[in-house]
Amino acid sequence: MQRLIRRALWVVAAGLGVLSLVIARRNPGYSFAGDSAVRSAIELGTGWILLSVGAMAWSRRPGSRFGRLLVGVGCSWFILEWNNPGTDSALIFTIGLSLYAATPALVAHAALAYPDGRLSSWPDRLGVGLAYGAAVLLLGFLPALVFDPGAQGCAQCPRNLLLVHGSAPVYEALNQIGTLLGVVWSLALILLLALRLYRWTPAMRRLGWPVVTAGGLYLVLVAADFGRSLARGVTGTDRTLWLGEAAALVALSLGVTWSWLLGRRTRTAVARLVVDLAESPAPGGLREALARTLGDPSLRLGYPLGDGRLVDAAGRPLILQNGTPLVRGGERLALLSHRRG
Repeated sequence: MQRLIRRALWVVAAGLGVLSLVIARRNPGYSFAGDSAVRSAIELGTGWILLSVGAMAWSRRPGSRFGRLLVGVGCSWFILEWNNPGTDSALIFTIGLSLYAATPALVAHAALAYPDGRLSSWPDRLGVGLAYGAAVLLLGFLPALVFDPGAQGCAQCPRNLLLVHGSAPVYEALNQIGTLLGVVWSLALILLLALRLYRWTPAMRRLGWPVVTAGGLYLVLVAADFGRSLARGVTGTDRTLWLGEAAALVALSLGVTWSWLLGRRTRTAVARLVVDLAESPAPGGLREALARTLGDPSLRLGYPLGDGRLVDAAGRPLILQNGTPLVRGGERLALLSHRRG
């Protein structure tokens, strides 16, 4: 049942891409894809790749929030086009006004929470909370409450369903504050991603660096975009930076699939090791099998004697430091020394 629901959600989310492209084509001057076939393909391809990888991640690990976050990134990537005057729907236009800036916050959340979908520290939670507050509230929902399209020079725009009282000065002030905070939180989250990568174990770093690095690169482009908007005094995304952001999001998705391929390769290596051990290798053969599986020719294996000394498979004295014990039934059978990671 859950798999059926996820597939239905993916179909609906994929349809958002087609809808967004239709909206963009109605008024190309206000869209990122515009009337360019190449940019249209990039927009659709980026969103659909995010949605596909997110749906697969959700299916592979239903208990993790990461897949759902990636699906959210794909949906918000398309919603970026919805505050276009070319749309005929007041509801779609209002959703676009409220959520057009949500993608960076979702990407930061997904990258910091990779791979289990949970934020591991209070600085991460604080940074992501600030990102959502600035992107969704200060750049989306609150400005929408005071944005009167007709009075503020957008005669083609549909009606804003969230409008309470039009005020151009308040609208501009909220956007300026949200943009300034955007520079702050995007730079802060880049630092948190770098710290996360540094603090990971070598094995986890090997697995997750493509995702975290791509997420950090995306946030660098977002910070540059916010800085550009501050300098110009107008909130908006540059098309060149938008193309770079699309490339970074595709790289993030490919990084997720890289971890799956690496996991499959590891399982294959372990299965091969089990087969090798089942054949009762000759003295020294166990060390060779472990070294081959771990990809570490320097690996050494020591066997403890009753007096505490270690010897190798040939009975020669051996000194190992910081080795990994191999234990069965509470008894230490051997000591494994390998390179870090």
